[in-house]
Amino acid sequence: MDKQLTVLAGSKLTNGSLLEMHVRYLECILDTDASVLKIESLVPAYKAAVLEMRKIVKARKIFDETSKIQELDFTRDLYWKVLFYALAQLSKLPATDTLCEDAQKAYNALKQYEGLQDLDQTNETRNLEEAINDATQEKVLKSLQNLGLETFLNRLILVNHDYRLLYKSREEERGYRLDEKGTATAPETRQNLKTTLAAIVRRVNAVAEMTDDTDENAQAISDFIIKFNGITEQYRLIIAQLTGSKNRNSSSEDEPAGEDTPSQMPETIE
Repeated sequence: MDKQLTVLAGSKLTNGSLLEMHVRYLECILDTDASVLKIESLVPAYKAAVLEMRKIVKARKIFDETSKIQELDFTRDLYWKVLFYALAQLSKLPATDTLCEDAQKAYNALKQYEGLQDLDQTNETRNLEEAINDATQEKVLKSLQNLGLETFLNRLILVNHDYRLLYKSREEERGYRLDEKGTATAPETRQNLKTTLAAIVRRVNAVAEMTDDTDENAQAISDFIIKFNGITEQYRLIIAQLTGSKNRNSSSEDEPAGEDTPSQMPETIE
């Protein structure tokens, strides 16, 4: 059989993109009878490397989400303080001022929430939700509109919404046990992915080379190679876009068949 596997090193891909590529390679492998490809003993090590990279990517996602949550918390604190302290000052207007009644009404509705930005995040969120609920009551909202403070309230509502969604997402990601987190570093795992996949590629290419087109397994092997190489071609194009390369054939990401050299979370790996 003339067909041979080609594979990419993926050194120009981020950890997330590299994981996605290897998950697709692994799915392709698992969809084929390993005994036909003679790789039964090699698949477990590759699958373990893919799972290890998945842990690394998940941990990084949690870290990034935590940083974003802190940024959103800081922003909502600012909007709340601007809104509240503006009301506190406006509430001191003399009774003869046309805005005095609106200022007093809005301030009295929200003054119980003074200092909520200094609470821990859980209690701050709970109090802020109650404050927003009070602020959006028809009469209070009308007063805030008359005072020109509705924009700050709207921004506060939007930022708090984003905060809650991201916080929920992070807590769900944290659902996996601490002892399930990966212990290997990203560079180590990237190398392991490349090494374990290279072993599979060498074996499959050797099997393909020794398989005659009339062999009963020839079609299954051919279909596997076509599907696998299709994944390689897709990521070759992605890498070309990332690097601005216009010459696909000159990409240094090409991994010679079987060469043993160092290299919004898929859920399909069990």
